[in-house]
Amino acid sequence: MPATQRGPADPARADALTPRRTIEAMDDYDVIIIGARCAGSPTAMLLARAGARVLLLDRATFPSDTVSTHYVHHAGVARLASWGLLEEVLATGCPPIERVAFHAAGAVLDGRPPEVDGVRTGYAPRRTELDAVLVAAASRAGADVRQGASLRAPLYQGDRVAGVTFAEGGREYSARARVVIGADGKHSTLARVVGARPYRDEGVQGCMYYAYWSGLPDEGFRVHTGAGCTVIVIPTNDGNTVVAVGWPREAFGRVKSDVEAHYTEALRQTVPELHAALAQGRRESRIVGDGDLANRYRTSSGPGWALVGDAGHVKDPLCALGITDAFVQADLLSRRLTGALGEGSAAIDRATAGYAAERDQATSVSFRTCSALAKGEMPEGLPEAMKDASGDPERVTEFFGLQAGLLSFEDFLAGASRS
Repeated sequence: MPATQRGPADPARADALTPRRTIEAMDDYDVIIIGARCAGSPTAMLLARAGARVLLLDRATFPSDTVSTHYVHHAGVARLASWGLLEEVLATGCPPIERVAFHAAGAVLDGRPPEVDGVRTGYAPRRTELDAVLVAAASRAGADVRQGASLRAPLYQGDRVAGVTFAEGGREYSARARVVIGADGKHSTLARVVGARPYRDEGVQGCMYYAYWSGLPDEGFRVHTGAGCTVIVIPTNDGNTVVAVGWPREAFGRVKSDVEAHYTEALRQTVPELHAALAQGRRESRIVGDGDLANRYRTSSGPGWALVGDAGHVKDPLCALGITDAFVQADLLSRRLTGALGEGSAAIDRATAGYAAERDQATSVSFRTCSALAKGEMPEGLPEAMKDASGDPERVTEFFGLQAGLLSFEDFLAGASRS
């Protein structure tokens, strides 16, 4: 049965999907991936290294920027190292982050996060640098990378996704594949048109804005809470520092009305010493941000399709886990698919369903932690446990394991009862 276009789930896309234009057919692939940033490029690279024929599409061209929390936790750094890409990221001039400081609930926890696979150093690369490294790695591995290419619609064979149509350079193409993967972010087009449904949806809890500053000392990754907001300070490429401010969702309308004024006032009230230092530095960018900080899972597998990264699971940036989650999920999905691609449709669907279940299990603790912190819902006893931990390096490391999603609230509080 030939693959066919199906009517779009979104009526607004109906004109874009009507078959009145000439669509040029391409060769078949094993996998088509929509989105080439932190989830899509590693997935494409790993599958291509395993011998799969991969088509990787992104409407952006690289290098290009995107709104991001920047920080790569140790689990993500360990993936870069295992993929042979860490040295390329370091060559961009991204500084190592050896220490983290968390100022909250009257406590200051300053120390080192727990080791993951021998890694105890974090990094916060600019996305212009990181994503370009990842896209180049996918291309070197043998993936057919098409930049400036926009998804038009899935192709179906019966009820199964069997490929896509896409636009590139003013022309339209169709390509078939055994599986199509959406790595196109929290507003995923593929997720929408295949009808992927949200579950465990905690809604939007906050908004965040940031800018790049030069002339600030490198003091590692710092988080300050207070005055109705959270300030995050992270060193990045070119001697610059990301200075971000996050507010509860209910403040979004007020903040958006004058972002610069509210950003400046939040820094003055929450971290006055930082506010004073900024006067001696220089802002190197406009203030950018996001008021749609979702906390949810989506159904992430179906007949002939899967979702990876923010397309399938997204959480508040307060814990800065987005990039690390994307790397971990790319690893999980590619491992599951590698052995299934040659075994037929049923094996592929079992592999993607198994990946989605494994992802949910791997992220359940961090999702609960990020949602609670974003809502300001600290478990009973946590502020006291944080104060008690502040003078104990081992307990400080445990707390940063909590922030990184490696430890649950219950585990951290249990540690307080033992100490």
